[in-house]
Amino acid sequence: MAVSTTMVVVVTAIYVVIMLILGYIGYKKTRNTEDYLVAGRNAHPVVIALSYGAT
Repeated sequence: MAVSTTMVVVVTAIYVVIMLILGYIGYKKTRNTEDYLVAGRNAHPVVIALSYGAT
């Protein structure tokens, strides 16, 4: 199955735009170093469990 170059460029561009938007949202929500390092001590238990399991 051949994938067109245009499709690859479009999907990559959409991915990059979504990552930039999520990065900007995270930037606006982070007020200090503690927010960045430990999510402001306000993370959902499922996220904590997945992070612990991945470590």
